[in-house]
Amino acid sequence: MQRVIVVLLAALDALIAAAVGVVAVLAPFTLLWVLAFGVHADWGSLWPVSGTLWQFGHGVPLEVTLPDAVLSSLGIAKEAATFAISVPPLALLLFTLIFAARSGRRAAAAGAWLSGVLSGAVVFALLSALIGVTAQAQVLTAPLWAAVLIPASVYFAGLLAGAVTRAWSEGDDGIIDRVHDIVDGWGTGRRYRLSRCAARRSSPSR
Repeated sequence: MQRVIVVLLAALDALIAAAVGVVAVLAPFTLLWVLAFGVHADWGSLWPVSGTLWQFGHGVPLEVTLPDAVLSSLGIAKEAATFAISVPPLALLLFTLIFAARSGRRAAAAGAWLSGVLSGAVVFALLSALIGVTAQAQVLTAPLWAAVLIPASVYFAGLLAGAVTRAWSEGDDGIIDRVHDIVDGWGTGRRYRLSRCAARRSSPSR
């Protein structure tokens, strides 16, 4: 039963992390949308742009394609109509990492870190896929594989780092403890060899 609770809590954490990130992008962008276009704006375009910006905040490179009307009004050549943006803001990415690490540490403290990591990673990947499929903007586009894989990898990295760090320091009665014992064995063997070398050097030569 405890493992099931850990899996459910990790899945809930993934849902909250994705939802908070989306709201952090959607809320201010909605305000800007109203100020720029009014309450009678085309609301159908709001979610695709917001979802794409959520992906960008997690490191997904975007391709910007300017419409012909914008090109003609600004006098921009058609060769410059498409360009890439690949340097994202780090606030959203760091939030996802920290939130995931917290979830991973909690799963490790409950004694089922592997189940928690897998559950959270799968749920966040599914949410990333849902956002990637539904948030298809005309001006801002991203490869679907990157829109799914990169945010999911960010969350998985935070989960794994938090879980392994907690399990390494507190123990997990499993694979982390076995690896810890192996590493300690390497250190013990090295100290033993060093002590033997020091003893040979300090012994009088015959």
